[in-house]
Amino acid sequence: MSEVEVNQWDVLSQLLFCERRFTDTIATNGALLEGFMFAIGWRKCSMKNEQFGLYGSLGKMENAKDEWRNRGANLSLVGCILGESLQYVGDNSFQKIQNCFKSLGVPSFDQVDYEADIPANEGEFEFASPLTFTMNGFKNSPHLNKDASLYVWDGGFRLISGLDKFKEMCQSRVQGEN
Repeated sequence: MSEVEVNQWDVLSQLLFCERRFTDTIATNGALLEGFMFAIGWRKCSMKNEQFGLYGSLGKMENAKDEWRNRGANLSLVGCILGESLQYVGDNSFQKIQNCFKSLGVPSFDQVDYEADIPANEGEFEFASPLTFTMNGFKNSPHLNKDASLYVWDGGFRLISGLDKFKEMCQSRVQGEN
């Protein structure tokens, strides 16, 4: 992996880590999963007469309303880093999924507001409405999803940073702030 790619994954890790401020852990992480799962973006709404809703904790979003609404550029960067990496997945899967999202007019996970009249997923690398990520001891045992959707691309990746490198990075940031 090039130094640029390593830096991109470092930025991605930091941005996702910061997104935890606006959401609670997902309570039903699955019997075969370990770690704490978080989600950002849009999902089908569980409220009557509502189609889409945002993942997040209303209380946490209200406490940092301006910060939450202005995080779009960071989320777009997350989408670019992931999308750029995923576009090379075999059999043009990335392009097929992106075309499906565009044809359905669903919002991208980096959109703060859902506007039905604005074409969603216009960005070069946008590919998903929700994005989930798991931290702290992620483990996913082999299993079969019995409720899989045709419109969900369920993939996983693991961000691994050497413990010594992580400690060094944290120490240098703490020392830089003093």
